[in-house]
Amino acid sequence: MTEALLMSKTIGNVTEVVVVLGKRLVDSQLTAEGRSRIEALAHLLPQLNSGSFAVIFCGGRLANQQISEAQAMFDYLTTQFPLSAKCIRQGRVLLEDQSTTSVENIANASAELIKSRLCSVDDPVKVMLLSNDYHIERILEIEQLMPEQGLLNRLKINAQQVGLKLVVPLE
Repeated sequence: MTEALLMSKTIGNVTEVVVVLGKRLVDSQLTAEGRSRIEALAHLLPQLNSGSFAVIFCGGRLANQQISEAQAMFDYLTTQFPLSAKCIRQGRVLLEDQSTTSVENIANASAELIKSRLCSVDDPVKVMLLSNDYHIERILEIEQLMPEQGLLNRLKINAQQVGLKLVVPLE
């Protein structure tokens, strides 16, 4: 029943999702580490098939900040890399602006993806996590050693509950 509801309401044909994990801001600005995530995204975007991908920027706003991490990253992309930003079709940018931890990044990203209705239950969706090397390595290590506690497993389970099949390569 949930699958039928999701299929009948699908508004996009997204088969690839880039999830940009949040990074704490300093004085409402991205740090060098946060900027490096967006620089990597800017180089990746022209290589993707514009008709089939979406980008989820993750990260909430802490009490001492004027802007969410997600909004800061999106703004940095659009101002510093406007040509790369144009590779993303209208309506294919999701801002997950509530999370304050990596666990929340993943849980809320899956909720935003489901809510967006950009994906169909007919097609597997490839998920790419974008962060810094040490962060990705830590996520993958936990996933391999304790999959039941892993963030990627949680992402897949959340999506499966509404009929979406996510493919998250562990490379």
